[in-house]
Formats: sequence, C-alpha cells, structure tokens
Amino acid sequence: MSKILVLSEVSSNGPKRSTQELVCAAKKSGHEVLVLALGSNSAKAQALEKFGATEVLSCADASYDQYNSDLWTHALCETIQAVKPLAVLASNSSLGKDLLPRVAARLQFGIATDCTELSIEGEKITVKKPVYSGKAFATVGFENSATKLITMRANQLPVVENPTTAKMTTTSFSAANLMTKIKEIVQGTSQKLDLTEANPTRAGLLYSPELLGALAQA
Repeated sequence: MSKILVLSEVSSNGPKRSTQELVCAAKKSGHEVLVLALGSNSAKAQALEKFGATEVLSCADASYDQYNSDLWTHALCETIQAVKPLAVLASNSSLGKDLLPRVAARLQFGIATDCTELSIEGEKITVKKPVYSGKAFATVGFENSATKLITMRANQLPVVENPTTAKMTTTSFSAANLMTKIKEIVQGTSQKLDLTEANPTRAGLLYSPELLGALAQA
C-alpha cells in the first residue's frame, strides 16, 4: 500500500474544511493517509482521524505559525524524502499555491495546480483543472514522477466521515537555510468569514459577494 501525504492547514478552531476534503479523497483511494501539520495548533490535526487519517506528523514549533516560504519548503521537502508518498495533496490556498511549486522545483517532481477533480486508481492519478480562464477543462496525468504534487480548489470534494484511530507522531526538521525572515504581519480589519470555509451548497447559490458573505455567517 502506498502513502498519500496531506498538507494540513490548521487554525485555532481545528483543521480547515479544505483539509478535510483532501483527507477524505485520500482515504477513498485505499492508500495510507498521512497528514503533516506545522505550528502551535498542529496537535488539533488529530481531529482528521474522523475523516480517515491514519497518521499525523506533528511539529508544534511556533516558528511555523506564520508562513515562511523557505522554512515550510524545507520542512515539506524533508518530509517527502522521508515518507516517499505517492502523492502530496494541498489546498489551492495562498499557502498551497506558493509552497507546492517551490517543492516541485526543488525535488523535480510533477505538479498540477488549481484542480477541481481528483481520481486515484491504484498508482495512477489524474486530475481535472480549468484552463483559459475557466472556458475549458484539461485532464492531467503524471509521468516519470515518483511523487505527484497536487493543489485542489476548496469546496470541490465531498466531506464524508470515515473514522479511524490516527497515530500521532512528533516530528522535527534540520536547520533551514533561510533567505527571508518575517518581521511583522499586519492583519486586515475585516471580520468577514473565509468563503472557502463556507458550506458549498450555500456558497454556490448566489453570485453577489455581499449576499455570499451574509450566507457564510448564517
């Protein structure tokens, strides 16, 4: 049985819905599902056992609380080299869109981004993604890539509970050669909810941003 590694995005409230979607999709494949969680809230990723995660690799180092591309790239690369997964799944969030291409370039693996459909049949993985500003869709496969890197759009995959007992493994990484340092992060003043975390049946009803925001808070 191969392994699928899911990069978890965890807030103080627990794993984001987009991460739950990825774990469910990985579990459906029949492969072992590993989750990598970084930062002070990493222990909350154990909640993903409810959706089929079999092991959570947790690094509670607070230096991962704010995204630093050098630090996260180093951590994910070391994890991939140790675990040797069939695929790495991440949300097509600002973090995932920045991180996975860096990892793909460093490790020379194939990558597909902004995908809306995912099919895993044994060792064969195909995805569907919009092209030409959404005017068409392309079906993408992988060749000569031991590990496939994929970012998925949020609210594209079903969330179905499939409880297991996840093993919690504390992990750490060697010192990274940091080229950047985060000095300050200024948070926005908006109190609106992230629409990617809204119920997709609600988010798909209307096109008005104002009305979508109201529904997300309902």
